[in-house]
Amino acid sequence: MFSSPIIQLSPTTPCQLDASKKRRRGLWSRSALEIQRSPVQRSSPSSGRARLARRGMSTSPCLDVHFTTRAVIEWQSDNELDRTTRILAKPDPKVSSITLTPRFDSKCSLFDIHIPLKLKGLDNTSDITLRACASSIISLDLVKNSPVSGEVKQEFKSPALGLRFQLNRHLDILVPTPALEPICPAGRARSGIVLDAIREFSRATAFTIYIESRNASPKLQSVSDAVSQGLFKTSCSSRFQLASMYAGLGAKIVQLGEDEMLAPPSYEETEPPPPPPPIDPKPDRKRPRQDTATERAEEIALIWAELQMLKQAKDTDGKRIAFLEKENQELRETVAKLQEQYKAFDKSQQDIHYSFGALETAVEKNTQEFEESIGNELAELREDISQLDHQLSFVQEGQVSDESVAKIKDAVLLDITSRLSGD
Repeated sequence: MFSSPIIQLSPTTPCQLDASKKRRRGLWSRSALEIQRSPVQRSSPSSGRARLARRGMSTSPCLDVHFTTRAVIEWQSDNELDRTTRILAKPDPKVSSITLTPRFDSKCSLFDIHIPLKLKGLDNTSDITLRACASSIISLDLVKNSPVSGEVKQEFKSPALGLRFQLNRHLDILVPTPALEPICPAGRARSGIVLDAIREFSRATAFTIYIESRNASPKLQSVSDAVSQGLFKTSCSSRFQLASMYAGLGAKIVQLGEDEMLAPPSYEETEPPPPPPPIDPKPDRKRPRQDTATERAEEIALIWAELQMLKQAKDTDGKRIAFLEKENQELRETVAKLQEQYKAFDKSQQDIHYSFGALETAVEKNTQEFEESIGNELAELREDISQLDHQLSFVQEGQVSDESVAKIKDAVLLDITSRLSGD
């Protein structure tokens, strides 16, 4: 067993191994019997609906959520003497990434966590899949803008979004079908460390998965709401697409027990012991260990993969910088246009203010002249009315003034003169 800084395992005796094997065989045999018996237990649709109603379960909603993004895992150690927070950010090889794949549609409802790892029985690096079926999720909280550790910040270039899970059972562990059991790494120290971390994490029922906020689906909040309402209680997707996983190799559900170690070889597989050393041994001149061609090719492939990732990251950053520069230039042009429009608007406002002042002065002047003219006319009108009133009073009293008599006399004389001249 590989030594791991994440978890310490106690040594296991052959008797404990035999007991562990018997327990596992018993569990697998009981599971097989349950699977064989399950199709026989049939019931009518009405009885099924009645049982569903009695249990208060609702059908699973179809949210159409399916994406894959880089992830970092955080959980608390189950060691009673060391309740520290554990973080798994780098798989094996380190140039790979841990990914989270939520899938919620009409076919399944689950979260898959993929952790790259090199296992015995497989020629190439594969991954271990940790599956959280939606029916096992008690609560799912989305934590935004929360303080994160330095390891999480190193993995992401943008703010992180935390998915805080609370389960009612352990995660399902899926590996490729050809992988040898008990599951063990293929001779790489890093793989052993990662496998030990997976073993401890698989026993956790409360943990947080960090992803980049910009890569998260906006429908995750709907998933969280559906979980809180208990809409996934009848959704069981633990065995979804097991036969087609891992590029057609298929997947199987395994257990990573705390006492699992490499089993001793069978009697047929044992080799004869090495020959005894000579009586007069020569000085031990061991040649330094030479890496095999496969390991060298693998290291070269890892280096090339890392260089390719750096190149892709550089190209992506270059495109983003070009886009931001273009956007910045457009914003500068827009700001310049707005400044010109503001200047023109300010000048127009000043012109309007000046015109309004001149108009106000002219209105005040015209109003004053109109008031004076109206006042004079009213005074004359009052005087005429007073004279007419006086004359009317005089006439009503039956009196005729000298002026009126003279006018009448002149009128009579003019009439007589005109008549005489006419004759």
